[in-house]
Amino acid sequence: MKKTILSTLVMGLFATSAFAMGDKPQSDAAFSDKQVNHAQALIDNSWTQADPKDRKRFVQDKTQYLCSIYKDQPPADIAKHIVEMNKAVTSYPEGGITLGDWKAGEKLANSGYGLRIGNIKADNPKKKPNGGNCYACHAMAPSQAAAGNLGPSLANYGIRGTSDAMLKYTYQKIFNAQATKACSNMPRFGYHGVLDDKQIADIMAYMLDPNSPVNAK
Repeated sequence: MKKTILSTLVMGLFATSAFAMGDKPQSDAAFSDKQVNHAQALIDNSWTQADPKDRKRFVQDKTQYLCSIYKDQPPADIAKHIVEMNKAVTSYPEGGITLGDWKAGEKLANSGYGLRIGNIKADNPKKKPNGGNCYACHAMAPSQAAAGNLGPSLANYGIRGTSDAMLKYTYQKIFNAQATKACSNMPRFGYHGVLDDKQIADIMAYMLDPNSPVNAK
């Protein structure tokens, strides 16, 4: 439960913070000016003791702003724009997309360490690397009972195979999910520097390697 709460906090900081970009479109599907201003005031008066570098995470980029004002359901043209905008800023490993060590990926999938702030001592990436905290939102290995359901089950994800297209899709989903689906709830782990390429490769191996417990029959 604690891991889930902390994960939700971190995801919230990335996905639903301040309305700071201006140019709010006029649409019944979007929040009103009153709602926008109220949300902004709540954010401005929250986590005031946080480190200034952490408070920078409260400021939305263009993708987050668009998803927020359209309540994560943007019109088709805006959704397409969001996906294309994020494809343009998604980078790939120099040596190509490969699978890493699934055992290392298992540890990362179970680790909720990283980027936690608030009433706890802030995580220090110099002492311990960030985790993916995958189980906060996804079921993966059938043997792991403590799993969230905010995201789809990834059990037996490996049956999809390891074609170039599947490797690219899986990498994009972890590095920058907004490049595959506009307003996805998935954090942008690579884009925001939460996970590096090696860590992403290890988590991908945990998902796709036939020997991984994720793919246990």
